[in-house]
Amino acid sequence: MEYESGSSIVVVDNCSTDSTIELLKDKFDGNITLIEQDSNVGFAEGNNRGLEYVHTEYVCFLNPDTVLIESISGDIVSYFCKNKSVGIVGPALLNPDGTMQPSVSTFERPFNTFIRNLGIGRFLPKRLKRKYTPFYYIYDTPCIVDWLMGAALYSRTMDIKAIDGFSKDYYMYTEDMDLCIKMSTLLGKHTVIFPDKKVIHIGGVSELQNMSYHKFRKMQENELVFIKKFYPELLNRYKLLKKISFRIRGLFVILFVHNDSRNGLLNNVKIAVDVLENSFL
Repeated sequence: MEYESGSSIVVVDNCSTDSTIELLKDKFDGNITLIEQDSNVGFAEGNNRGLEYVHTEYVCFLNPDTVLIESISGDIVSYFCKNKSVGIVGPALLNPDGTMQPSVSTFERPFNTFIRNLGIGRFLPKRLKRKYTPFYYIYDTPCIVDWLMGAALYSRTMDIKAIDGFSKDYYMYTEDMDLCIKMSTLLGKHTVIFPDKKVIHIGGVSELQNMSYHKFRKMQENELVFIKKFYPELLNRYKLLKKISFRIRGLFVILFVHNDSRNGLLNNVKIAVDVLENSFL
C-alpha cells in the first residue's frame, strides 16, 4: 500500500494454517478484499478466484513472496497504453540481496530445452544467449520475450479474462508459461520484460537450487503437459533430445562433480529420465 496507494487489492488465502488471515484483518480490514479458501486449490486456481473480484482496467498478479521497493504500476500502465499489441508485462525480479534474479525463459521446445539442460547457455554469445537461453541474458530495456516467471505479472483485465485466466492443467509450476503462450496464440499479443521497474522475489532461484523430489518431478511432468498441449507435433523429438541432454548432464556430474550437490544432481537426472520414459503422454 505504501507504493501503490491507489490500487484495489485482492488477497486470496489458499487455506493457510498460520496467522495470515488474522494479520490481514487486523492491519488491512476494509482496505482489501480477502478471499478465504476452504482448501489449497493451487497457484493457478487461486489467481483465477482472485480475478473474479477484479473490476479495474488492469490487473497485477503478485506472489506472496514478493516485496515492493518502488511504485511500478504507473509506468507499466503507461507502457500498455502506448503498446496495444502487448498483453503481459513483468518488472525485473531481484534477489533479497539486490542482485538480478533471472525471470525470462523460452517456451519448451526441443532444441531450446536441450541447450538449457546442458547448461551451456551462459557461455553463448549475447545474441544466441538471448534467443535460446534468455535466463542468462541481462535486459536493460523493455523487450518482447516468450514468457516471464509469474511472481509479478501485469495485464489488461479484459485480456486475461478473454484467455480464461490461468490454466487448470497445472496445480503449480508451468502455469505462467502457459499463460504467456495463450496470450500470444489466442489474442496475438506479446509478453514484455520491463526492467525499468523492479520487485524483490524472495523465492525464485533459491527455490530452484533447493528443489525437492516432488517439486522437480512435477515440473518435469508439467513441461510435458505443456508441449503436448501447444506443440504436439514436437513431442517425440522433445522427449528424445531432453533425455539425451539429461544423460549427458548425468555423465558430466559423475566425472566432474564431487561435492555435496552430486547426489541431488544425479537424482534429478534419474527423475527426469523416468518421467520421459514412463509418461502417459
